[in-house]
Amino acid sequence: VPFDVISQAQKLCRYANSALEHEDVATAIKNC
Repeated sequence: VPFDVISQAQKLCRYANSALEHEDVATAIKNC
């Protein structure tokens, strides 16, 4: 698996965790 794919997956996980923590999915999506 290419490294950048792993990196992107980790970023998506971070955004998802932030959204869950703050219950603010809209903001998390905008920050992507």
